[in-house]
Formats: sequence, structure tokens, C-alpha cells
Amino acid sequence: MKLTNDNSMKARLIRKLTKNRIAHSELNTLMTMATADDLKSITQSVFDMDEATLLERSAVEGATRWLNSLKNDRRKDLYVKKIQHSPRNELKKVVAEGDSWFNYPIILTDILDWISMDKNTAVFSLASASDWLVNILASREYVNGLSVHQPDFFLMSGGGNDVGGMSRMALMVTHRPNTTSELHYSDWAKHLIENAHKKPYLLRNEVSLDARKPTEKRWNRAIGYLSKDFFALMMLFRLQYYSLFHSLLVSGNEKFPDLKIITQGYDFLVPSDNNGWGVNPLKWYIPILRWIGHGWWLKKPLIFKELSDEELQLDILYACMYFFNEMMIELEEKFMELHPTAKGRLFHIDSRGLVQAHEWTDEIHPQPHKFRIIAQTYLACIHGEAATYKHVYRSVNYQPKKL
Repeated sequence: MKLTNDNSMKARLIRKLTKNRIAHSELNTLMTMATADDLKSITQSVFDMDEATLLERSAVEGATRWLNSLKNDRRKDLYVKKIQHSPRNELKKVVAEGDSWFNYPIILTDILDWISMDKNTAVFSLASASDWLVNILASREYVNGLSVHQPDFFLMSGGGNDVGGMSRMALMVTHRPNTTSELHYSDWAKHLIENAHKKPYLLRNEVSLDARKPTEKRWNRAIGYLSKDFFALMMLFRLQYYSLFHSLLVSGNEKFPDLKIITQGYDFLVPSDNNGWGVNPLKWYIPILRWIGHGWWLKKPLIFKELSDEELQLDILYACMYFFNEMMIELEEKFMELHPTAKGRLFHIDSRGLVQAHEWTDEIHPQPHKFRIIAQTYLACIHGEAATYKHVYRSVNYQPKKL
């Protein structure tokens, strides 16, 4: 009877989640109850397609897959050399899984490229440009990687393509602002935003306590355009990441007793379809790389919803990325509260506000010098070099040392 009641309650909570009408306490209950099959069911509802179709359409194939493998093979060679020639007590081993912020396979120097330049860090990369979080979790390739290499840290970058792939950004917004925003109906979302500015997640003391409070004008202008699908996707991310953390740090604790996990939350992305001609000749790669998807991740999907005002587009992405980061930070705090053995084993890299509007290679990838600063923030976390508040490492104003 209890099993029947539990299943009935889960089904009710899942329906409330997909409609963005779930209470904060209910979401926490669902998070701890949801099975792999439940996550599949929620994923199908949020993405409006069955799992097989979703995985097929979001799969990394063709030239992109080949280029991803080519870059990762070079990284694996370097990984082996470091392990062979570096004393183990001086070397931190890292397994990394994720998207193009970890593996941009041509020209661009990404986060893992910069981390790999650190002589005391050996990186085994499973990351693939264009990979979706739903694919990463379904394939579970990282489990074998962690089992084989027994690293000190597992780095994860996932979620961006689930929002921007297949022009899905158009589903994250409405074509006109709702009189009553979807935020109003989400008890969890209101709780998250109202409490976001109360805790000083600082790298050092250079960021004021108001740095994490959303700019009121930008936030208020954008929030009415965010759809129920956006909030449902954020809640799905919360459940997916919780499941990932639980599988490695709780149920898998005997297998990975010393493993630490670092997540990241991107930055305030800039919708654009500018081809980049006429920029600084030293940045010749920008117009070349802007042939690859530029404009179709963010700008054009927003235009599909008749949202052509550039300032409004920027504000909408500001709100989206602000919320994504706060979701990750709040989740990790909640996870460590529920599972005390995970304390000190979850970290988040917060890069909001680091990349200025003119410092993007394309809509979703910073220029290499900004990736370098983010990488140095990872290294500060990996080697314990920065004084932090709890588990959040901020990239803003972080001065990278010489690699």
C-alpha cells in the first residue's frame, strides 16, 4: 500500500512540476524520491518528445564528434605523460565531462586547455562540444572514467545545450510578458531568488554583498517573459544534478570515498547574429568560428517569439543565467545539508559578470583570455589556493597567475 501511495504522490508532484505549480517543500520531496525512470518521464514531458527521439536529435555526430575525439585524444596523451613523470603527492588527477566550455574542438582555447597547462594537474577529458546534459547522464560514460582513474576531482559542465540546442531558447520565453509572471506560481523559484542575495559567496572581499542580488531593473523587465517551460527545465536540472551527486557521493561513496565535484554556471550570455567582420585583426578567429551556429542558439529563437529588442534580449539571458547559477548553488547547499558526508566535496564556479559584451567569441563562448580566468578559478579550487565562503568560487576580478 505504501508503494502505491508513494507512486501516486510522485505522479502528482511530477504533474505539478511540469506545470510549474510545485511548492518548494514538494520539490525537495520529489528530488529525494525520484528514480531514474521518474527522471526519464519528467524529461520527456519537459522536452515534449520521447527519450529515444530526444537522444537521437541531441546526439553528437559527424565532424563534431570526430573533432571532439581528436582533441580529447591529445589531452589523454598529456594526461599519461604527467602521471608517468610527476610525483603523485604533487599531482591532482581530474576527470572532466561536459560541453564546449570544456571541449571547443577547433582553434579556441577552452577551460580544460588552460587547466591542462598547469603542471600539477592531470586532466582526463570526456567532454564533447554540443553535448547535452540529458545525453551525459544517459550514457554514464563518466562512471567508467571515474572508476578507471580514481581522480581527486570530477569536473562537470552541463545544461547549456539543453537550453540552446535545436533553437529551444524559443520555448524558454513567451512572446509577450505575462501579467502575472510564472515566477509568481513557483514557490521554489521565489524562495531561491528572495534568498539569493543574503549569503556572500565571495572569492575574496572584492565583491560586495549586493553582487549576487539581481539588478532590479533588468530582472523585473525580463522575468515576465520567462515561460513555465523555463522553470520546469530548471527544476529538471535540479533533479538531474541531485541524482548525479547522490550516485557518486552517497550511494557510490565506498567506490569514490575521496572524490570531489566541481560544477559551473556559465556567464550572462549575449544573443547576437553579428558575423564579427571588422574586429581586431589579432582576433581573426572570431568571424571564422561565428559560422558555427552563431545566432541560432539565442538570437534567432528570441526573434521567433517577436523579441527583437536587443536590450530586452540581453536582460532575458541575464535572468536565465542568474537563475541557473542560483539553482546550482542552492542545490549543492541543500545536498550537503541532507547528506553531511558530502560537505566539503561539492564546489561551484560562479563566473557571472566576468565576460563583458565585447569579450565573447560568439553567442555562448567567451574569448580565450576569459576562459583562462575561469580555468584559474578551477585551479584555485583544485589546489586549495583561494579563501572562499563555503563552496562557491567566483571568477569575477580573479587575477590569473602565470601558468
